[in-house]
Amino acid sequence: CVRLVRSTSFDTLIYIPLSHSHIAYQRYGGRMKTAVIIILLIITGACLLRLYLYRKEIKSLTEQIDFIYEKETNSRLTVNYNDKNIIVFVNRLNDLIQKYRNLQISADNSSKKIKNDFTSLSHDIRTPLTAISGYFQLLCDSENEEERQHYTAIINERIKSLESILESIFT
Repeated sequence: CVRLVRSTSFDTLIYIPLSHSHIAYQRYGGRMKTAVIIILLIITGACLLRLYLYRKEIKSLTEQIDFIYEKETNSRLTVNYNDKNIIVFVNRLNDLIQKYRNLQISADNSSKKIKNDFTSLSHDIRTPLTAISGYFQLLCDSENEEERQHYTAIINERIKSLESILESIFT
């Protein structure tokens, strides 16, 4: 293929050979530009749509996390946008939330156990002290020597029992 060009210095026609790409550009150049622009617009639109959906999903997840934190519910995070990366991320978050709940339950159980242990400990110490106090009152009120010796023996026995309890608790 050649192109005819009129020479400015001479009134003659000059034949200039053209490459195939140049010919295609002349023939389809306008349509190719339009097609490229349309393709770029479609790609840009798809990227913007994906970005919008990601932002919407992050907003939704943030709201769900706030709800779970404030209400202390057993609900799990859910995904509205079906994307592999977001699903993996949400599953990891759900695992962390479950781990936190398990730790919280464990801490609550430990706290209850400690409270029950202190209640039992208090009872175990108060009972012998109350008995000692009662026998000491009887000892003070008694005028009979035999009763006084009896109460003194009981008080000694209760003191030894209390010492044994305290020794087992603190060793």
